[in-house]
Amino acid sequence: TNWVWSPNNIGSAQINGIELTNRISFNENYSAIVNYSWMHAKDNRTKKYLIYQPNNKADVSLKYTNDGAGVMIELNGHYTDRRFHDAANATYVKRFFVFGLSASKKINKSFTCFASIDNLFNRKYQVIRDYPVPGFSLNGGLKAEF
Repeated sequence: TNWVWSPNNIGSAQINGIELTNRISFNENYSAIVNYSWMHAKDNRTKKYLIYQPNNKADVSLKYTNDGAGVMIELNGHYTDRRFHDAANATYVKRFFVFGLSASKKINKSFTCFASIDNLFNRKYQVIRDYPVPGFSLNGGLKAEF
């Protein structure tokens, strides 16, 4: 029907891109990771951009690790450029930048407790048009390794 979006296959596409990743260790406890992707994805027949394929994406994280204490804390950010929602490239989904925070503590050789916060600042954004991502969320648990 006209009111429900569904994916359609295309005959062929040309996709060119580059991905760069760099890890910077400040010392034995602190590090940063930066990842950037550029992609140029077009339908060969229409010469339009493929839907939901952003030209630019970037991730950055700052991490504290103390292996002796069994502690890890990480602040991360995710940027996704605008993406077209339709094959005609007439409508798009807005770009967004969100933060997350995670932490873990090794209790002993077999058990680690962890917690993470997604969308740390409760931003309103959409990965797919008209389907808002839930706001702030908190996850946690206990990991067992044997």
